[in-house]
Amino acid sequence: MVLPIERLISVVASSNTLLELSKKYSMTLLVHESAKLPGNYPSIRFNEGILRRRIREVLLNVNTIRKIAQVKSFETRVSNTLGISIQDLTRLRVNRLLILKYFWKPRTFLAILISLSKEQGVLERALDKCSFWWPSLDRVLVKVRPEAILIFSGGAFSGVENVLLGKSRKLGIKSVLVIDNWDNLSSKSLFTSSPNALGVWGPNMHRNALEIHSMSPRIVSHVGSARFRPNERPSPQSRPAFVLFAGSGKPLFNELTALIDLRLMLDRNQLSTLRIIYRPHPMSRINHNSIADVIEKLERVELDTSFSGPLESNFYKSEPLEELENLCKLASFIVAPLSSIIVEGLSLGTPVVSLNWKSYPSADLPLSEYTHFLELREVRGFFPVTSWEELESRLIEIINCKGEQNLVPEILPSFNTRYADRVVSLVEELMDLEKSN
Repeated sequence: MVLPIERLISVVASSNTLLELSKKYSMTLLVHESAKLPGNYPSIRFNEGILRRRIREVLLNVNTIRKIAQVKSFETRVSNTLGISIQDLTRLRVNRLLILKYFWKPRTFLAILISLSKEQGVLERALDKCSFWWPSLDRVLVKVRPEAILIFSGGAFSGVENVLLGKSRKLGIKSVLVIDNWDNLSSKSLFTSSPNALGVWGPNMHRNALEIHSMSPRIVSHVGSARFRPNERPSPQSRPAFVLFAGSGKPLFNELTALIDLRLMLDRNQLSTLRIIYRPHPMSRINHNSIADVIEKLERVELDTSFSGPLESNFYKSEPLEELENLCKLASFIVAPLSSIIVEGLSLGTPVVSLNWKSYPSADLPLSEYTHFLELREVRGFFPVTSWEELESRLIEIINCKGEQNLVPEILPSFNTRYADRVVSLVEELMDLEKSN
């Protein structure tokens, strides 16, 4: 059993998934050469290198361009990643000479050039040839010869999922793919090969796998999230009333200024005793010292105590994620511009306010750029406000919405079993099916 997990190692280990798998199978971890290992599990390192990563990024961009008309999120991703709009792509299909103006941007130029090719199968052949650039992975698979590969997917932006799925298919090795985050199947990832078994959060992601990635319904199982496991942890201790401000990984406006505006608004509405806890997104690149300097000058505003040092060092670690779960559970309401915390908070019955605006000119509001946010339009407890005035006018309604019911069971179901047991069952079913055949 080979598990290629990168930034998810700590989280998956904390869920006891690795421990439970090691009880049933001979297990080897396949990890990037820079990754820190949990425990004493047998492991083999691989390296990627800049060239391999660039090839993978270009191929992902090609595939996304080809699917751009299918999913709104892909249009946004192409625009953000390559700096080209769907209108420009339409013009390029009519006049291909226009592509030359992107020659100075190799990543964009190559992605557009390949995607506009009339020849069928260009992407598939390119992916096969890409495997020659991964001698370290080939050596691992030849050495271990696993019966199955279990891939914890952090999104095709960050992992080698497509490469591993392609290699396992060619070598006749069974593959299990477990999706980590809410938007990984609707905006971040495109899979050119299907696994033999797929673990998703719930019904909504199940539909994404079928409709966006053309995967078979018979391979899909609902396993939830490794990072968010509320039924497995004791209830948090009560705290003085607070609002959780969860920042966005994509900068939309100055969040520190927004903290000040939120504090003033609460004070105007006789909610001065309501504290604000700010949790910046670990990928936001906001300077930790500048955050601390601003917050120190504000009354009843504090930084999430689980953060220390550089923000990215807190990304996908079990302790900060457990504290985040506690904050989502106890908050009177959550303010989250664009973040998976929206779903995590709603699943705990906590109302969520999304500040749906930008500080720069744009044709679309932030929430309308991504398909997965459209799923929330009819969810009770979700408030996508477009101004501070609208938020202020709905404050009482928002606070009164706090409850215990899971408000998004279609996206993130409530489970009574452990995450580790659900993943192990997914692997067991595939292995038992293989033996019976």
